[in-house]
Amino acid sequence: MTVPDDRLAVSELDISLAAAEAGLERLDDERAEPEGPTEVVELLDEGDAGWHVENEAPSLDDDEDQDTEGHVSVLHDDLLDALNEAFNARDLEGVLEVLSDDVELPGLAGDRLELPERIEDLWERRPTSLLTRAVNGNEGISVLWEIGDEGRWWPLATVHVDDVSDGRAGVVEFSEDVSLLDELDPEMPDDDLDEGARWHEWTDGDIE
Repeated sequence: MTVPDDRLAVSELDISLAAAEAGLERLDDERAEPEGPTEVVELLDEGDAGWHVENEAPSLDDDEDQDTEGHVSVLHDDLLDALNEAFNARDLEGVLEVLSDDVELPGLAGDRLELPERIEDLWERRPTSLLTRAVNGNEGISVLWEIGDEGRWWPLATVHVDDVSDGRAGVVEFSEDVSLLDELDPEMPDDDLDEGARWHEWTDGDIE
């Protein structure tokens, strides 16, 4: 049986239209897919019930050192204040309390066990040394000061803390970067020092 030419033309047209419609549907499906991850997907073991998929919205770590705007966090600020207060009070236990058990101490000591001896040596060699707060960009830091024989305070070094978690620092770095010290505008130490804290009292032999 011979099929008329006009029926062949209609059949071919139907096939072309069907293929075009299928292509458009695929494009619509691709456009509907999200361009990037919008949620965190975790697989949880449900025992005999098999695997269960749970969707969670992303959240910030409670112990993150910086907030969403990049400013120094309250946790970071509080730790610096605690470190400065303990150091200035010559409270070695207080200093150690704000450090994690595996704290890294570049520029200060090889490890936590070595740190007490280093700090006590610093207090002995520089009896007027004090820490005050400063800000370097978005980073909160401390500045180590010493008072000279002319009664003038001199900035000696900076102290940086990082990896703050549960009120303790995972990194405490001591730096004698002179160029950085010149750029900072730190808090000045209090001139009302305790007896025995002034340089001349040690050099003149007034302190037994």
